[in-house]
Amino acid sequence: MAPLAGVLAGRLRMHPGWVAATVPAGVLLATVVLTPAVLGGQAVRLSLAWLPHLDIRYALHLDGLALLFSILIAGVGLLILIYSAAYMPRERELGRFYAMMLLFMGSMLGVVLADDLVLLYVFWELTSLTSFFLIGYRNEDPAARAGAVQAFIVTTAGGVAMLAGLVLLAQSGGTWQISELLERAGTIQADGRYPAILMLLLLGAFTKSAQVPFQFWLPSAMVAPTPVSAYLHAATMVWAGVYLLARLLPVLGGTPLWTGVVTAVGLATLLAGAGLALVQTHLKALLAYSTVGALGLATALLGRGTPEGAAAAMVWMLNHAAFKGALFLVAGIVEHETGAREVWRVSGLRRTMPLTFALAIVAVLSMAGIPPLGGFLSKEAAFDAFLPQSWPAAAAVVISGALALAYGARFLRVFLDPRPQTGRPAGHRMRNHLPAASPAGGHAVSAARGHDPSAVLWGPTAVLAALAVAFGLAPGVLEPLAALVAEGIGGIPHPVTLWHGLGWMSLTVTGLSVAAGAGLLRAEPLAHGLAEAMRPLSTGRLYDGLAAGTLQAARALTGAYMTGRLRNYLVYIVGTTLVLVATGLVLTGVAAPLGLAGLESGPTVAVLVAMTAAVAATRLQPLLGAVLALGTVGYTVSLIYLFLSAPDIAITQTVIETVSLVLFVAAIVALAGTDAEGARPRSLTNGILALAAGAVSAVLAILVADVSRMPRVSEEFLARAAEAGGRNVVNLVVVDFRGWDTLGEISVLVIAALGIMALVLRKARPVRRGADAAPMTSPILRVVATLASPIIVAYALFLWATGHYSPGGGFVGGLMIAAALVLRVEAFGGGRLRRRWDRLMALGLLIAAAEGLIPLLFGRPPLKHALLHVGTLHVSTSLIFDLGVLLVVIGAVMSAIRALVETG
Repeated sequence: MAPLAGVLAGRLRMHPGWVAATVPAGVLLATVVLTPAVLGGQAVRLSLAWLPHLDIRYALHLDGLALLFSILIAGVGLLILIYSAAYMPRERELGRFYAMMLLFMGSMLGVVLADDLVLLYVFWELTSLTSFFLIGYRNEDPAARAGAVQAFIVTTAGGVAMLAGLVLLAQSGGTWQISELLERAGTIQADGRYPAILMLLLLGAFTKSAQVPFQFWLPSAMVAPTPVSAYLHAATMVWAGVYLLARLLPVLGGTPLWTGVVTAVGLATLLAGAGLALVQTHLKALLAYSTVGALGLATALLGRGTPEGAAAAMVWMLNHAAFKGALFLVAGIVEHETGAREVWRVSGLRRTMPLTFALAIVAVLSMAGIPPLGGFLSKEAAFDAFLPQSWPAAAAVVISGALALAYGARFLRVFLDPRPQTGRPAGHRMRNHLPAASPAGGHAVSAARGHDPSAVLWGPTAVLAALAVAFGLAPGVLEPLAALVAEGIGGIPHPVTLWHGLGWMSLTVTGLSVAAGAGLLRAEPLAHGLAEAMRPLSTGRLYDGLAAGTLQAARALTGAYMTGRLRNYLVYIVGTTLVLVATGLVLTGVAAPLGLAGLESGPTVAVLVAMTAAVAATRLQPLLGAVLALGTVGYTVSLIYLFLSAPDIAITQTVIETVSLVLFVAAIVALAGTDAEGARPRSLTNGILALAAGAVSAVLAILVADVSRMPRVSEEFLARAAEAGGRNVVNLVVVDFRGWDTLGEISVLVIAALGIMALVLRKARPVRRGADAAPMTSPILRVVATLASPIIVAYALFLWATGHYSPGGGFVGGLMIAAALVLRVEAFGGGRLRRRWDRLMALGLLIAAAEGLIPLLFGRPPLKHALLHVGTLHVSTSLIFDLGVLLVVIGAVMSAIRALVETG
């Protein structure tokens, strides 16, 4: 549905948001249908073979933890997409926006449902990629681009560390399946690699969930549209790290290292986020820092390593999604109706926006932990989880509650203050991460501009606020899910009771939080002093320094080595390769079996001719002579293939050499009259490097040829040729046995051709009228081109059609057709060159990919070709795949020729 949302909306004449909302609605419905089975202890699984030889499967598993997150992802996603239909009624490229939103939603569902470590990582990185596009949706804004890049770099850097940890975890546990790893905790924790596994995985989780010291990227990401902030940064993406900790807690938790590191980082993040939120003036920046604190509390609870802590963390997450999601939507409504984003630019909105004010009051009170709302319930559960073992952690919960009340009241100033201030608050020196947006520039905005929005905007906000109330009044709704999570951690049924009544402890804790929060409101200078002391945590100086240092080092490296001379680049590449290969040969002690026995006269003479031509290419001064000498080398190599009974490779080599020779000549013509046409410098360095490259390549070739002590893959290919329905093993390797490689190679070929066109044609001279006229060429060439071109094309199609059974195939056929087209261009002019060869390449790539993936629709592996029998004629569907290869090759070669000709 992701790529179709915009198209369907246009067809149905609806806003894309309404079309996109049907997807989470369907997911939510399916999740609700499966909930009774999961609550009853039934496992819901889906497992398909992916890479069976590596024991990697496309495996999905819906248990209590995955169910809780799935409900959150689909439920909040549905509300946000409905909200966005009114919040972004006429934004540009809405199809792209909703496609990314749905792709992100699918990636998050993949993260929480994955039962395979590799699949988990794939979906994990997809969330980073799609969030990059969503944060930078308004890419004309430099702040949006910077925020997107920062979030992407931090989360993907953590993802790299996480990948290393997942590989080590799989090696230690002996499986990639998460459900099996949960049963091998003892083995993994006894492994000497356990500390490395834990720290690498924690890096992935901490970067994703904005834990100290990586918390700086989350406020910077608030430049995204409000629906993105509300969905990604309040309810889904930032909780992926918390999910990873909860999922792997039974495997890695319960050790002193886990408890010490996870709890300490979580508590530090809780206090840092809450403290920094206290002095933010930007509404979304305030909510971003408060979210950092909320993530820290969930992390600290999981750091306890107990079923009670895990259950409290999940209850806290659900309540946070309700009240924080509502507050993000309220901030969006304020911006949508007044254009103001900062608390000091507008006030008194309670009179003109009473409904929005009421929703904000409910959400803020829940955030502050005031009974009987859901926030109070979840903070009580957190307080109980820390006691009596960790009084300092319980005290941190009380402090965070006080700070939450204070910054919640700050959020409400847009509704309560009688008059807006005309400048920034006195004493405020904290740098907001987000640009102010106000129709009045730096001046205050009149409250009269605001009014309660349409039901499409306040409806989703009201649902989230109502959930914040319902979770507090009916805690029994959350207890079954919390019990399932606790059971998954402890391994045995673990009933969870969230409501114990209003005892003296809960009333005392709430009273302390309220009193401290009220005190902070009255002692605003003290709060600013606290924030200033924490300022280094808010600016992301570490990231800024690393980014600046990296750019400076890159500029220095580029200035030293990127000289613009192709010869230098070749020296770097060839020299580095030689050093690495030669070092490997010396360290492994491999000896090349040298000898002259068995030499035949034909190949020997051909090799001598090739050597002579190679030497001549270095000595001939005109470029054209050197190119012809190189062509002689290539044609001689084709002759050697024939001597060695490899006609298919010989034909391909001959055609490639012909096309390469034409490209070289075209390049020489393009360089005519320039400095590049002058004398070529000869140097001792060039000669030494060339001789070394030749020597090492020869040794490698000899070693590869000496495979007598290794199993021959060619024997398996020969044995299975009949199964593939062909006799030409070379072509079977290309289109069948190694079809995925071929699909990747033609994709690279397309990218290379498009790159040539983008770089060269961008600077091409404008074509003059009459330039398409036939050049002054020999009539003989025209006659030859007229007669030979159809013959060459017909023979190329013959090679393509019979390549499965005899020498040929789509690759060599495409090269021959391209050669015929080049011949006609030389004879009749270049008018035909300006055709859309990129479309031909796209068509070929689409045909090859479609033929390879269609078998999946019939339950067969990709690229599993079918054999069709029509009388005595036997045809494989691989012919269609080979047709795609043929079209890509024609388009790529002609694109390169066009680029060279039009720049000449």
